[in-house]
This record gives sequence, structure tokens and C-alpha cells, in this order.
Amino acid sequence: MNLNVRSMYRTIRAALPGMVERGGGSIINMSSAVSSVIGCRDRID
Repeated sequence: MNLNVRSMYRTIRAALPGMVERGGGSIINMSSAVSSVIGCRDRID
């Protein structure tokens, strides 16, 4: 989980200067809980 949060944080930090320069933008964070569900048919360990 730490990797997911850190990656999202770093990506947003990299995108922000360009968004500020252009006067705005949208950030949409997406994730999936399936990776933590034990017994999920398509889950790869």
C-alpha cells in the first residue's frame, strides 16, 4: 500500500507545476481493492 500511495503522491507532484502554469486541470486517482481480496479468481500472487 505504501508504494501505491507514494507513487500517486509523486505523480501528482510532477503534474502540478504544469497544471498551475496552464491555470487548472483535473487529477483523478483510481485504485482497485481486488488485489487485497483473498480467493479472487484472477488474482496473481
